[in-house]
Amino acid sequence: MKFFQFILIICLIITLNIVNADSSSENSTSNNEASIECSNEMNNTLSSSMDSTSASLDSSSLNNNNNNTYTNYTCTENESCRSEIEVCLKTYGSESKDKSDNCNCNGDCECHKKNNSTSSSSTSNKTNHNCVPRDSLKIKLLPTLVNSWTDGGKGNFTQFDITIQNGGKRNIKQIYIGYDKSLSLRDDTSLWNMVISDSKENILILPQYQQSINSMSNYTFGYIKSGNNPADLIINEIVLE
Repeated sequence: MKFFQFILIICLIITLNIVNADSSSENSTSNNEASIECSNEMNNTLSSSMDSTSASLDSSSLNNNNNNTYTNYTCTENESCRSEIEVCLKTYGSESKDKSDNCNCNGDCECHKKNNSTSSSSTSNKTNHNCVPRDSLKIKLLPTLVNSWTDGGKGNFTQFDITIQNGGKRNIKQIYIGYDKSLSLRDDTSLWNMVISDSKENILILPQYQQSINSMSNYTFGYIKSGNNPADLIINEIVLE
């Protein structure tokens, strides 16, 4: 009788150990699943934050067609380009060498929104003018975030480099880049390789020492501004050589 009682006790102990082991395994599995779920949530949050930052930069891209600040731009005395969809494109020197010079659109005269005619005069210092769609241009503004920091009680400041990419067939003699109050420069020394125009309001132009931007090449300027987002910049006018 005592033998059977001993066997029964042994069986109960073994059963309890098995139940505890299973429970421990389930708890471990549950903890692992919770850990994985928590990790996934953290990754999703981080990814969402990075996507949000990227979207913020993209949404304030330099050729922002939805920016209502820029509605039109005076191209000539009798002509105004719609800045949200057009750029005033001029050619310095009216004597053309090929079709692309006449059209100012890489040979595609249909790209013009208006039926503007180019001058046939041989005067070398005369400019031709047209309002052309932005999406036909091979000249772009490309922003790069360089650095961001907090300057004591003065607030946050961010440095950006802006690359003017000339993918066209002709050199750029001058470029007029519009800006608004979002270009809140830290101080008078916080803009380089471009200058503020004296003759046109809220316009950046090439400095005198930069005679041109060659075809198929880049030119970079930069600024330091308050806040974290890039300034809203837009190409209003281009003069080609």
